[in-house]
Amino acid sequence: MKKLLLCLCIVLSLCGCKQSQKETITLGEWLKKVNEKAGILSHCETQPYYMNVSSDSLYFDDVQAAVEWCIIDTSFPFDPENVLTKEWAAYTLMNLAMKKDDPDNSIKDLSSSRFQEQVSAAVSSGLMKTDKRNLFHPQEMMEKEEALQYLDQVICYLNQREIDTPQLKVEWKDNETPKDIKPITFEKEAGTASFSLQDDLTIGDIVEWTDEQNHLYCFEIEDIHKEKDCQIAVLKEINLLEETDQMDIENEVDIDFSQAQIEDGNGNVIQEGVTGDSVRDHIHLMSERPMTRSFQISGFNVSIQAQGKSCSAEVTKNMKHGSKMYASLKVNNVHTTYAWHSQNGALNDAFFKLQFTTDERIGVKNSGYKNLYGDFSKVKADAFLQSLTSMFRQKKEVEQATLTLCTFQIPIPGSPVLNLGMSLQLHLYASGRCELALTQSNTIGCEIRNGHMRLIRENTNNSAASLKAAAKVSGGIRFALNVINGAIMDANVEAGAVADLSTTAHIFDEEGNRTVYNTEVSPDVADEVAADNPDVLICSDINAHWVMDVLVNSAETVAGKFGFSSRINILNEGNAPLFPGLKKHMENWQFVDHCTRKNRPRLVEADPIHVSEKITLADYSIAIQKGKSVTLRITGLPAGYEADDLEYASSKPEVAEVDENGCVTALQSGSTVITISTKDKEHEIHCNILVPQIAS
Repeated sequence: MKKLLLCLCIVLSLCGCKQSQKETITLGEWLKKVNEKAGILSHCETQPYYMNVSSDSLYFDDVQAAVEWCIIDTSFPFDPENVLTKEWAAYTLMNLAMKKDDPDNSIKDLSSSRFQEQVSAAVSSGLMKTDKRNLFHPQEMMEKEEALQYLDQVICYLNQREIDTPQLKVEWKDNETPKDIKPITFEKEAGTASFSLQDDLTIGDIVEWTDEQNHLYCFEIEDIHKEKDCQIAVLKEINLLEETDQMDIENEVDIDFSQAQIEDGNGNVIQEGVTGDSVRDHIHLMSERPMTRSFQISGFNVSIQAQGKSCSAEVTKNMKHGSKMYASLKVNNVHTTYAWHSQNGALNDAFFKLQFTTDERIGVKNSGYKNLYGDFSKVKADAFLQSLTSMFRQKKEVEQATLTLCTFQIPIPGSPVLNLGMSLQLHLYASGRCELALTQSNTIGCEIRNGHMRLIRENTNNSAASLKAAAKVSGGIRFALNVINGAIMDANVEAGAVADLSTTAHIFDEEGNRTVYNTEVSPDVADEVAADNPDVLICSDINAHWVMDVLVNSAETVAGKFGFSSRINILNEGNAPLFPGLKKHMENWQFVDHCTRKNRPRLVEADPIHVSEKITLADYSIAIQKGKSVTLRITGLPAGYEADDLEYASSKPEVAEVDENGCVTALQSGSTVITISTKDKEHEIHCNILVPQIAS
């Protein structure tokens, strides 16, 4: 009996273990996650660092990148198929965070770990813990979910670099100390300047000066010749890394657009920058008073506004057939953190992060298509689509443009050497009727360490849309950290959304046979002109998604010239649907599970409307399936009134909406009341609508 009980206990124990078994992760999968989250996208060496991880291995790129970022060290054997343990999690995460501690003897089983410095750092930092007996259990398998939580904490730590004390230190090479000489004239585009004959200048000298806007310029004299009353110098841009022994720059600031010098898209200065000591005196006044300017670019009316922590641009354009297009781009709450440490021609460490939000809108408002295209209600089915397509090609209105709206030079308080350059672009494509409103919160940037670069990128977004035709809106924003003449680092972002709609026409012949056609005619046009034609039914399919492309350190920057550049597509059709969870097929502009227009609906012979004391209906309570439509049948009207004298309203339009003809469309489960009244409000009646819940 005792043996039986013992066996039973063992079985139950094993079953319990099986049920509580946690999901683990292999070392190869773990490094892939670490690199992905950290923004480590590439490696330099093509020869394998580990003989057992060859170039045809699934984990080759991730292992190579992890070695170059010092996340793992080739002095320790590595097998990507092994399961992640606690000591390997501590080892990789602390190496990523660049944290090591002297071995902590209070961790009782520390000596059993190969990675004592990293385990000690993981515990002392509070990231990982020992148990009640002060044991770490280095070889214990790590649960995947817990490991990913630790990884998120380390990435947050890496991306939230704190600048305790701002730095601004530039040491030039001894024989190239700049001469502080201001030119009489300076032609930036031509690269020339004129100096006084009394200025002691020779070829190879470096000169620097500050202009009225407190911008610092610094150039090498490539050639110089004397004229009657001045010296004309040909200027050459200097290489900061080659011409300086050391450059240490660190700070983090909130950007104030009221201080910026702003140029419109035509190159005209529309706001003079606040400079020098006047920044502190004028910042409060200017932050309260917005700068607003209007101008035209390529037929678009543009309005720019800047105030305090936000800047915005709005554009409008009247299109040839009566449509009006509008779009806007707004940038809010820009915060930048930057660091640059170079010495003896080498870039040791750099960090550039931008946090900001964008609001983008695009819309096309159109007059009635029936007025534009004519009456298609009596056109025979076999000629309907051909006639409409021909007319659509003639009257199709599409607007496509890329507009540079404005540029900014934003001073960084306390430093004439530094400023943040910024430009706004708007990329537009629109046809038909659409409204699209987007909001995105962005964090982008990079970190350069040990001769390698990783990207910093985080993005959240939401949208509101009413789409009946194709549309695209995206804002192009460039942020550049400018030191002396040019940018040392920059970040270029294009963020927005794309929506494509296709049109399907269901054409019925006299016998009721159906033929399906895909057509280039925009679905909003086809739907409206086919509304009164019983032989034509229109469906549409939508494919809408977010877009976000980032280029960090373009070729114009110092970091880019040294190869620390990366371009990445972050949001696209494959990973960022605009309407997650919604279906793509639409009928009457409502999403449905599948196309239901396989049979032509039978037209109900309407009973004649009789004269009565009040409005009467054929049905006072109707159940309508979600996505379906029913037209209310009026059977009686008071004397002197006609059907055109009626108005319809839904108490809950989110459940079912009703148009001016009494056609009720069910949108979601629930109930609503349709009120039918005469326009003079003398008579009124109600119809109860139920949209039943469909069991999934």
